[in-house]
Amino acid sequence: MLVAVPGGGSTPSTQSQAKTEENLINQITPAPTPSTSNTSENAALKAQINTLESNYQTLQKQYETLATQLNTSNQSNDQLNKQLADTQNQLTQLQTQLTALQQQASTNDTQLNAQIKATQDNYQQLQTQYNQLTRQLANSNQSNEQLNKQLTDTQNQLTQTQTELNALQATQKETEKLLHQLDNLTKHLSDTSWRFKEFVSRDCWDCFTRQGTGWMQGLGRQQSSFYDKNGNKINDKVIYKDNIIELTLYDISGEVHQVPVSATLVESKDGRDTRTDFKAGDLYFTNQQYSSYMVWSPNLDTGLDVEGRVYSDYVIKQATTAYSKEDLAQYGNAATYKGKAIDTIGEFYEDENQIEHRGATKVGMANVELNVNFSDATISGKIDQRENGGADIVLKQTDLKTDNNMITFGGEAYRVDRENRVGQYDGVFAGDKAQEVVGSVYGVGQGTNIGFGATRQ
Repeated sequence: MLVAVPGGGSTPSTQSQAKTEENLINQITPAPTPSTSNTSENAALKAQINTLESNYQTLQKQYETLATQLNTSNQSNDQLNKQLADTQNQLTQLQTQLTALQQQASTNDTQLNAQIKATQDNYQQLQTQYNQLTRQLANSNQSNEQLNKQLTDTQNQLTQTQTELNALQATQKETEKLLHQLDNLTKHLSDTSWRFKEFVSRDCWDCFTRQGTGWMQGLGRQQSSFYDKNGNKINDKVIYKDNIIELTLYDISGEVHQVPVSATLVESKDGRDTRTDFKAGDLYFTNQQYSSYMVWSPNLDTGLDVEGRVYSDYVIKQATTAYSKEDLAQYGNAATYKGKAIDTIGEFYEDENQIEHRGATKVGMANVELNVNFSDATISGKIDQRENGGADIVLKQTDLKTDNNMITFGGEAYRVDRENRVGQYDGVFAGDKAQEVVGSVYGVGQGTNIGFGATRQ
């Protein structure tokens, strides 16, 4: 995982350690062929989602049909209830009439008896009608209960299906993200094994486990020293977890990626090892087409004493070739490069054991502009619009070099509010036609370390 070389650009002599692509390409281990099983799983997942979506639509239609039936049934119930009420009123009226007639009647009053008989018959008919309506209403209510139960069951199925669908869609989204990373890796693995960062806690600067086909400032390693509370160095007890960060898994988009880097402290007590995980720091980086630039910020809140620095660093796929300054003319005359910088202002303190600490307190973006004249073999520029509030930085004109058959540069830099505090900047051109530049700025005060990248306009 990322290890910024001390000074990742802060020690110009490290450039002599750089190896050309031709020398390194024979040392790289063949990349594994990515498995296609994830693609098949994603296809099966999509089919499962399509089936669930179809089931969901079928249930939705069934639910709407049942709701319509229930609404119609409710309207029918309203009509039955009205008929029952009307019939009940008629029965009441007839009963009143019948009672009145019976009080007036005599056994010899034939006409009145006929009226009573007719009213009684009418009453019986209405009573029968009332009973029928009551039965119809009871049946309708029973039907409504069934419809309501079907509606409830259907609603539960809809909810369950929606939950399953949501879960599958979330899984699909995560799978597609992983497949996108796998696709990035598959497309670039053959020629992007150079795009990585390695972290070591060993006390050596010439030992590393992986080499790439490109050129890496400081051999691509970041080292921090760890001490216990008594000031004893305990690097041999610290192990970086997944110590190589594959930058190629992240998009080439101009976006700043932040990746936390973890480590484990292994301690022995009473013949037993105990392991304590902690966050060692954060790597901030941006991928360009032919290069990556980055800043490493160690975590000071680990419970350990950390002798770390905020370092800037960069890696390239292919250095722009030039065997002498006369070769520079093939890349044109004057050219402007514009891009972005990952800009840090760090805090600094020395503890009771005289161990120096530095960590990024502010990390932001800034603009970088470089003016290059290949004919004159010069470069200059500026860094401005710093989000972290720092003053503009001037990159003084300096010569282009052709060390190791690459176009590199290194010169003085200063903040416009502290011209007497002179720092350094350095970098290298990338791409077969000098399409990109990456570099670092350091030593201008305020614990500033900057990794920058720019493309030819």
